[in-house]
Amino acid sequence: MLDQQEVEDNIDARIFQNTKRLITGDTANRALKFITENYLNIVDGIVNALTSTSTTKALSANQGKVLNETKQPISEILTNTTASFTEALKTKVDGIEPLAEVNNISDANVLDLTDGGDTTLHTHNSDNIVEGITNKFASLSEKTKVGFITVTQPVNLDTLESDTATNNAKVSNATHSGDATGDTVLTLATVNSNVGTFTNATVTVDAKGRVTAAANGSSSTPYSSISATLDLTFDFEENLAKTTISNSLLTLTNFRSFTFIPIETAETSLDDFILNGISFNIENIVNNTSFDIKATSQNGATGAYRINYYINYQ
Repeated sequence: MLDQQEVEDNIDARIFQNTKRLITGDTANRALKFITENYLNIVDGIVNALTSTSTTKALSANQGKVLNETKQPISEILTNTTASFTEALKTKVDGIEPLAEVNNISDANVLDLTDGGDTTLHTHNSDNIVEGITNKFASLSEKTKVGFITVTQPVNLDTLESDTATNNAKVSNATHSGDATGDTVLTLATVNSNVGTFTNATVTVDAKGRVTAAANGSSSTPYSSISATLDLTFDFEENLAKTTISNSLLTLTNFRSFTFIPIETAETSLDDFILNGISFNIENIVNNTSFDIKATSQNGATGAYRINYYINYQ
């Protein structure tokens, strides 16, 4: 920073002296302080070097003189240049469109490609390129064979096509024989020509689950039944009760089944049948003559127990 004496030495002496005469006292001191501070700011904002990177300071007049002394006229540059720009090169450069991209040949107006082995721009359809041994382009037919599959190993497209055709034949055009014949539509072999609806059918089934024969069966005779209500009286000491029923229809050969239904009375309830362990059976069938109905008690039942009985025969 400059002190007051240095400021006075650098300011034009006549302006400083005249200003000092006009301003006296405290006013003179304030004026001198204002001039000193602002002059210092102005001097501090000037750069006397070409190496500064400041964007807010001015370059000194001395550096302007340096620049003027070191500049070189363009005419001297052209005179001292040894390279020549021929008319041929100028013609080529003039043929390039303004703002053309160097990596986009469509923007370039280049008609002479003799240095590249041809005289005109041209392209090749990859389907017309002669097949090479390695890294060849796929032909249109080969592209159709491959479609959009992705492979990681070398593939022989001809073999692939052949194998595909063989597999397709196995899946869609296979000829079957045996019980099911045909290719696209299968036909089952006929094993039974006697078709229809049968009554009480008699059928024959083979090991493959096919019905190989069917015929009407014999008619079945419906069951007949004998039924009645019966009271059986138990003797406490013997724990059994038995009654003989006369009947001319039942035989040992036509007897099929029987059912006994307990009936509640004032003397015995349904619980008595259970508590006393009452069971019933048919014995001593005399063909076309009679049969016995016997009741047995497990817990010493006494008194009369009423039942409905149903005997089926055929």
